[in-house]
Amino acid sequence: MSEQLPENRGSRPVPDPTILTTEQLDRAIASLKEIIETRIGGMEEIFDEKFISVNERFALVERQRVEQKEDTKAAVDAAFSAAKEAVREQTNASERAIAKSETATKEQLNQLTNTFSTAIEGVNNSIGDLKDRTGKIESIRQGASERKEEGRATISSTTAVVGAVVAVVILALAVYAGLQASQQPAMLLIF
Repeated sequence: MSEQLPENRGSRPVPDPTILTTEQLDRAIASLKEIIETRIGGMEEIFDEKFISVNERFALVERQRVEQKEDTKAAVDAAFSAAKEAVREQTNASERAIAKSETATKEQLNQLTNTFSTAIEGVNNSIGDLKDRTGKIESIRQGASERKEEGRATISSTTAVVGAVVAVVILALAVYAGLQASQQPAMLLIF
């Protein structure tokens, strides 16, 4: 490499070490750039892989979250459905129990009605019997009163008749005695 330099070269040697140094420096820089680019490229691949790995983990976590959310929703829906069914069954059981209770109550009321009707009928029969007996007793008492009155009337009548008969007999005796006395003047009547 023999270059000729202009005449005005000064103190520079030929070949100029500055040029060689610059060329060597350029090559070293290019080599370092390649190494750095290679390393950066390798690091990009590593970062890309790490980003991909992180993204996959995020995706996995998101899938698990979504699945867990769906599982939770399904479990809550199932629990609500079971609770709803349990309430429905409880309501049906309560309605059946109420209907059964109403039927039993109606039967008891019917039995009580029959019992009260029978008891009232018995009381009415007893009251009717007592009325009949009271009527008979009244009739007997009235009959006895009437008989007493009739007896008293009979006694009064008999007494009056006897009194009248006695009076008539006395009168007849008096008339007879008066007639006898008029036919026998001085005779004493001794009785």
